[in-house]
Amino acid sequence: WSETGVFDKASLVQNLGLVVGVGAGLVAIILFMWWAIRNRR
Repeated sequence: WSETGVFDKASLVQNLGLVVGVGAGLVAIILFMWWAIRNRR
């Protein structure tokens, strides 16, 4: 039980980190594009 619990927790943390990383990347790209379009005028 403890082994599977630890494994599930580790995989959950890894998946959460991956989702957070991808989300942060998308937000950074959107903000950069918005900033570039705004400064183009």
